[in-house]
Amino acid sequence: TNYKGNFCKPCPATSQDYICCNYHVINETTGCPLDCIYCILQGYMNSKVLTVYANYHKIFREFDALSSKYSDRIIRIGTGELADSLALEEYTNISSFLIPYFESKHNVLFELKTKTNHINLLNKFAHKTNNLVLSWSLNPDQLIDNNELKAASLTERINSAQLAQEMGFKLSFHFDPIIQHDNWRDNYNHVIDSLFSKIKSQNIVWISMGGLRLPPALKQIIKERFPKTPIIRSEHITGNDQKIRYFKPLRLEMFKHLYNRIRSHSKEVFVYFCMENKDVWEKTMGYCPTNSNHLDYLFAESLCKQFPEMNFTKPDFDYYQNIQSKHDPEYQSSL
Repeated sequence: TNYKGNFCKPCPATSQDYICCNYHVINETTGCPLDCIYCILQGYMNSKVLTVYANYHKIFREFDALSSKYSDRIIRIGTGELADSLALEEYTNISSFLIPYFESKHNVLFELKTKTNHINLLNKFAHKTNNLVLSWSLNPDQLIDNNELKAASLTERINSAQLAQEMGFKLSFHFDPIIQHDNWRDNYNHVIDSLFSKIKSQNIVWISMGGLRLPPALKQIIKERFPKTPIIRSEHITGNDQKIRYFKPLRLEMFKHLYNRIRSHSKEVFVYFCMENKDVWEKTMGYCPTNSNHLDYLFAESLCKQFPEMNFTKPDFDYYQNIQSKHDPEYQSSL
């Protein structure tokens, strides 16, 4: 069917109390066949039908307008918010249209986020694109087996990332959601050690971390669909964004553990939080961006240092600080 709204949108940070990275998303598909137990789409989507929008060529016009408005900004944009980026690619072939378009743009990194091993679908782009980022969400085998029901295994994901590395693609990884479970320390150690045993840190553009967080209505949906799952039985609080989260001391314990393990393998890879407050940043990483625009600037600074061959525009701090907030009505209307 055709989509009547805007495809390109700011990532929908739910509260200004948490620092967002000013990422942009493309919603060319809605609904995901992987059926993760914790997936927010269960409570977010009005329809249970997987929907692919046929008029995705509008994306080109929308992004042309966005990039011309912020010509000196490094824009990170990707699919995978309302559907896995590669789960339906065999049938839709949409990424094959998007990748060449974004390759023609300056100051852009285009990300495909997946929990599949469908890397062979992108063979034709091997060593032919500089700004494509292939991204995998990672969790221990125990959590994948019990919660990410139709997704690829951890070994399949890391092996796919290794193949993507050999094909010349840039890589990123998301530890999100991080879920408390028996032996979580050892299990996440295994994930991180396995990752860095196959992937060179200089090929990783970023790693994100985020704890399990659920809208209250989703908790009831999970109870009804998956009554035996233990993930909703932990103690939780309601955050400023009205999402159910682990208590801060537990979040800090998990974040510190994963962050230190990542840093034991690489001191340089860019690590950031998805939707956490300043206190968590400070107590985990020892610093905190002052706001979302500052984090956007730090991303740009890291990318310029790590990939000088990309000839990104060198970020100017004042320029980034003056970028309109996604919550600004004028910014929304400009999209």
